[in-house]
Amino acid sequence: KPPRVAVEVVGRETAHKDYNHGPAKYAASGTRELWVFDPELAGPRSAGGPFLLQLWVRTGGVFTRTHAGDAPVYSPVPRLRDDPPAA
Repeated sequence: KPPRVAVEVVGRETAHKDYNHGPAKYAASGTRELWVFDPELAGPRSAGGPFLLQLWVRTGGVFTRTHAGDAPVYSPVPRLRDDPPAA
């Protein structure tokens, strides 16, 4: 079962990968929501960055970035109400 939420923290050495490959990796896994946090603003300009915070959300099977910039930003994904009860 894919994760509902994932958080990617961008590092200086991995910034290119985190910006350019991270979202596709999580999209392929079926993740519903991805938060990309870049505390050092190390993201590459070639990827449109750097952004302090990015939010990627799966809507209708498509994984799209809904926020890129500073905080605050809020998740549109419901948290608990659609979780099945634990067995």
